[in-house]
Amino acid sequence: MRSRAFTLIELLVTLGVIGVLAAILLPAIHRSREAGRRIHCRNSLRQISIAVSAYLEQFSVYPTPRLMTGPGWSANSFSQHTYILPQLEQSAVFNAINFSFGRFEGLQTPTVENGTARLSRIESFLCPSESNVEVRNSYRYNLGLFRQTQGPFRLFFPTKASDISDGLHSTAFLSERVGGSFVKGLEDPIRDIKQHAVNLPGVLKEGEAKLLCQTSRRSGWFHTAGRYWFYYGSYNTTYYHDAIPNEREPSCELDLLSREGSGGVSGPRSIHHGGVNLVFGDGHVDFIGDNIDRNIWTAMGTRAAND
Repeated sequence: MRSRAFTLIELLVTLGVIGVLAAILLPAIHRSREAGRRIHCRNSLRQISIAVSAYLEQFSVYPTPRLMTGPGWSANSFSQHTYILPQLEQSAVFNAINFSFGRFEGLQTPTVENGTARLSRIESFLCPSESNVEVRNSYRYNLGLFRQTQGPFRLFFPTKASDISDGLHSTAFLSERVGGSFVKGLEDPIRDIKQHAVNLPGVLKEGEAKLLCQTSRRSGWFHTAGRYWFYYGSYNTTYYHDAIPNEREPSCELDLLSREGSGGVSGPRSIHHGGVNLVFGDGHVDFIGDNIDRNIWTAMGTRAAND
């Protein structure tokens, strides 16, 4: 008995059904994968938070950017990430850092002696949604509002848990940021940072940083944000609460004299749809939406708003 072959019309109908099913299923698969990456990102932030707490328990202060004892301590560029490496079971990388080169080491002046540590890729510092292989850091420490030193982390001056009078539960510690495009001449307003030529006053009031970013002359773009977990600064490991998550306007660097990036309107950004992961001082992680009220967001960024 002869078997019946499919007609051309039947084949086309079958292919059409397969196409419709694929169109329905593929976005769902993509959403499922991204949900998994977002959870992984949350877990990484939680892991860093545990390491920060372990550092606090050992030294009675939180890890502080640019902090180092000895000659030239105030000129170093080491980030908080470098100090919590032992608490993340990365003692081998930590031991590869020669802290005595702190006075020479910098984003624009990397030393040969610290090359091994500086170029290490540490999974805990990377969000799996980050697709750019040049990026080595996705997570950043909150410095509060630009030039107001009201965040839980401060340059040079270690913060104690007792300094955070707003409460650990409501004070933002770390969030995430996508890395730069690493493509010079092709500005990406989401990934890259606008650089502005500004004569900055000593202190800025709330909202002044944003106004300066909107009105001052742009002098260039920074394309390699997130290249290093090794260096402190708004180009790599710090963020500010002057901008809500995933601000529509590009991030903005106001202090061109700072080689590492001293900040401006440089808020968190993510590839996750609708918001960013943020870890608070007590270690809990929330997904903060892009539509959060600015006043609430500002309040989250300070350690002692009423002091």
